[in-house]
Amino acid sequence: NADLMASLRAVAFLYPGSAGLLAARAFDVPSDSLSLYYIPDALMDAGHAPAQSALCELVTYWEKNVSVCSGLIPYLGRLLDPGAEAVGCVRRLSLVREAEIARTASLNLGLMAASIGIQGREAEAALLVDELRERYHAAIDAPSRARALRVLGNAQAASNLGLILEAMRDDSPDVRSSAAYAAR
Repeated sequence: NADLMASLRAVAFLYPGSAGLLAARAFDVPSDSLSLYYIPDALMDAGHAPAQSALCELVTYWEKNVSVCSGLIPYLGRLLDPGAEAVGCVRRLSLVREAEIARTASLNLGLMAASIGIQGREAEAALLVDELRERYHAAIDAPSRARALRVLGNAQAASNLGLILEAMRDDSPDVRSSAAYAAR
Protein backbone atom coordinates (compact mmCIF):
# COMPACT_ATOMS: atom_id res chain seq x y z
CA ASN A 1 0.00 0.00 0.00
CA ALA A 2 2.89 2.40 0.65
CA ASP A 3 4.15 1.93 -2.90
CA LEU A 4 0.69 2.57 -4.31
CA MET A 5 0.32 5.73 -2.21
CA ALA A 6 3.74 6.99 -3.31
CA SER A 7 2.88 6.30 -6.95
CA LEU A 8 -0.45 8.12 -6.70
CA ARG A 9 1.22 11.12 -5.04
CA ALA A 10 3.88 11.25 -7.75
CA VAL A 11 1.33 11.05 -10.57
CA ALA A 12 -0.91 13.71 -9.02
CA PHE A 13 2.01 16.06 -8.37
CA LEU A 14 4.04 15.58 -11.54
CA TYR A 15 1.12 15.37 -13.97
CA PRO A 16 -1.52 17.98 -13.05
CA GLY A 17 -3.62 16.85 -16.01
CA SER A 18 -4.08 13.49 -14.32
CA ALA A 19 -5.96 14.96 -11.34
CA GLY A 20 -9.38 14.73 -12.96
CA LEU A 21 -8.70 11.19 -14.11
CA LEU A 22 -7.67 10.16 -10.60
CA ALA A 23 -10.82 11.68 -9.12
CA ALA A 24 -12.99 10.00 -11.75
CA ARG A 25 -11.43 6.68 -10.78
CA ALA A 26 -12.78 7.19 -7.26
CA PHE A 27 -16.32 7.73 -8.56
CA ASP A 28 -16.81 4.06 -9.36
CA VAL A 29 -15.36 2.40 -6.26
CA PRO A 30 -17.32 0.93 -3.34
CA SER A 31 -17.78 3.33 -0.44
CA ASP A 32 -15.44 1.23 1.73
CA SER A 33 -12.61 1.19 -0.82
CA LEU A 34 -9.19 2.48 0.23
CA SER A 35 -9.09 4.28 -3.11
CA LEU A 36 -11.52 6.78 -1.60
CA TYR A 37 -8.73 7.82 0.75
CA TYR A 38 -5.57 7.19 -1.27
CA ILE A 39 -6.69 9.30 -4.22
CA PRO A 40 -7.85 12.37 -2.23
CA ASP A 41 -4.69 12.15 -0.15
CA ALA A 42 -2.57 12.28 -3.32
CA LEU A 43 -4.62 15.18 -4.69
CA MET A 44 -4.36 17.09 -1.40
CA ASP A 45 -0.60 16.62 -1.31
CA ALA A 46 -0.27 17.80 -4.94
CA GLY A 47 -2.22 20.92 -3.97
CA HIS A 48 -2.18 22.60 -7.40
CA ALA A 49 -5.35 24.05 -8.94
CA PRO A 50 -6.25 20.97 -11.03
CA ALA A 51 -5.87 18.76 -7.94
CA GLN A 52 -8.04 21.09 -5.87
CA SER A 53 -10.66 21.11 -8.61
CA ALA A 54 -10.60 17.31 -8.77
CA LEU A 55 -11.00 17.13 -4.99
CA CYS A 56 -14.05 19.40 -5.21
CA GLU A 57 -15.54 17.16 -7.89
CA LEU A 58 -14.88 14.07 -5.79
CA VAL A 59 -16.43 15.52 -2.62
CA THR A 60 -19.44 16.78 -4.56
CA TYR A 61 -19.90 13.42 -6.26
CA TRP A 62 -20.06 11.63 -2.89
CA GLU A 63 -22.32 14.25 -1.26
CA LYS A 64 -25.27 11.82 -1.19
CA ASN A 65 -23.26 9.45 1.02
CA VAL A 66 -22.96 11.38 4.29
CA SER A 67 -20.17 9.32 5.86
CA VAL A 68 -17.99 9.28 2.72
CA CYS A 69 -18.56 12.97 2.00
CA SER A 70 -17.80 13.90 5.62
CA GLY A 71 -14.63 11.82 5.41
CA LEU A 72 -13.50 13.54 2.21
CA ILE A 73 -14.13 17.18 3.21
CA PRO A 74 -11.05 17.35 5.50
CA TYR A 75 -8.82 16.76 2.46
CA LEU A 76 -10.00 20.16 1.24
CA GLY A 77 -9.66 21.67 4.71
CA ARG A 78 -6.03 20.55 4.97
CA LEU A 79 -4.91 22.12 1.69
CA LEU A 80 -1.85 24.25 2.38
CA ASP A 81 -2.89 26.95 -0.11
CA PRO A 82 -6.63 26.61 -0.79
CA GLY A 83 -7.89 28.32 -3.91
CA ALA A 84 -11.21 30.03 -4.49
CA GLU A 85 -12.85 26.91 -5.95
CA ALA A 86 -11.92 24.78 -2.92
CA VAL A 87 -13.09 27.46 -0.48
CA GLY A 88 -16.33 27.85 -2.42
CA CYS A 89 -16.92 24.10 -2.39
CA VAL A 90 -16.44 23.86 1.38
CA ARG A 91 -18.48 27.02 1.96
CA ARG A 92 -21.39 25.53 -0.02
CA LEU A 93 -21.14 22.25 1.91
CA SER A 94 -21.15 24.15 5.22
CA LEU A 95 -24.64 25.39 4.35
CA VAL A 96 -26.29 22.12 3.30
CA ARG A 97 -29.20 20.64 5.23
CA GLU A 98 -27.35 17.43 6.23
CA ALA A 99 -25.97 18.30 9.68
CA GLU A 100 -22.88 16.05 9.66
CA ILE A 101 -21.70 17.39 6.30
CA ALA A 102 -22.43 21.00 7.31
CA ARG A 103 -20.56 20.66 10.63
CA THR A 104 -17.56 18.98 9.02
CA ALA A 105 -17.42 21.57 6.24
CA SER A 106 -17.74 24.47 8.70
CA LEU A 107 -14.84 23.24 10.82
CA ASN A 108 -12.74 22.84 7.69
CA LEU A 109 -13.72 26.29 6.44
CA GLY A 110 -12.11 27.62 9.61
CA LEU A 111 -8.95 25.65 8.83
CA MET A 112 -8.95 27.08 5.32
CA ALA A 113 -9.15 30.63 6.70
CA ALA A 114 -6.05 29.91 8.80
CA SER A 115 -4.19 28.44 5.80
CA ILE A 116 -5.08 31.40 3.61
CA GLY A 117 -3.73 33.76 6.28
CA ILE A 118 -0.53 31.74 6.63
CA GLN A 119 -0.04 32.03 2.86
CA GLY A 120 0.01 35.83 3.25
CA ARG A 121 -3.43 36.44 1.76
CA GLU A 122 -4.52 38.43 4.82
CA ALA A 123 -7.38 40.33 3.17
CA GLU A 124 -8.94 37.12 1.84
CA ALA A 125 -8.51 35.41 5.20
CA ALA A 126 -10.07 38.39 6.99
CA LEU A 127 -13.14 38.26 4.74
CA LEU A 128 -13.59 34.57 5.46
CA VAL A 129 -13.13 35.10 9.20
CA ASP A 130 -15.70 37.93 9.07
CA GLU A 131 -18.14 35.52 7.41
CA LEU A 132 -17.51 32.93 10.13
CA ARG A 133 -17.94 35.56 12.83
CA GLU A 134 -21.28 36.58 11.29
CA ARG A 135 -22.36 32.94 11.55
CA TYR A 136 -21.49 33.02 15.27
CA HIS A 137 -23.57 36.17 15.79
CA ALA A 138 -26.47 34.64 13.83
CA ALA A 139 -26.47 31.46 15.95
CA ILE A 140 -29.86 31.07 17.57
CA ASP A 141 -29.00 28.75 20.46
CA ALA A 142 -26.11 27.58 22.65
CA PRO A 143 -25.24 24.46 20.60
CA SER A 144 -25.04 26.60 17.44
CA ARG A 145 -22.86 29.19 19.20
CA ALA A 146 -20.60 26.42 20.51
CA ARG A 147 -20.14 24.97 17.00
CA ALA A 148 -19.47 28.42 15.56
CA LEU A 149 -16.82 29.07 18.23
CA ARG A 150 -14.99 25.86 17.33
CA VAL A 151 -14.97 26.99 13.70
CA LEU A 152 -13.58 30.40 14.72
CA GLY A 153 -10.94 28.62 16.78
CA ASN A 154 -9.83 26.70 13.71
CA ALA A 155 -9.46 30.02 11.86
CA GLN A 156 -6.77 31.06 14.39
CA ALA A 157 -7.48 34.76 13.83
CA ALA A 158 -6.35 37.19 16.52
CA SER A 159 -9.35 39.36 15.61
CA ASN A 160 -11.59 36.75 17.26
CA LEU A 161 -9.98 37.06 20.70
CA GLY A 162 -12.50 39.57 22.14
CA LEU A 163 -15.44 37.46 20.99
CA ILE A 164 -13.83 34.31 22.40
CA LEU A 165 -13.12 35.94 25.77
CA GLU A 166 -16.71 37.18 25.94
CA ALA A 167 -17.98 33.66 25.14
CA MET A 168 -15.99 32.30 28.10
CA ARG A 169 -18.55 34.05 30.32
CA ASP A 170 -21.59 32.56 28.52
CA ASP A 171 -24.24 30.83 30.62
CA SER A 172 -23.86 27.62 28.61
CA PRO A 173 -21.08 25.23 29.67
CA ASP A 174 -20.86 24.01 26.05
CA VAL A 175 -20.26 27.54 24.80
CA ARG A 176 -17.63 28.15 27.51
CA SER A 177 -15.91 24.87 26.64
CA SER A 178 -15.92 25.74 22.94
CA ALA A 179 -14.53 29.19 23.74
CA ALA A 180 -11.65 27.53 25.61
CA TYR A 181 -11.06 25.32 22.55
CA ALA A 182 -11.15 28.38 20.29
CA ALA A 183 -8.59 30.18 22.45
CA ARG A 184 -5.95 27.46 22.00
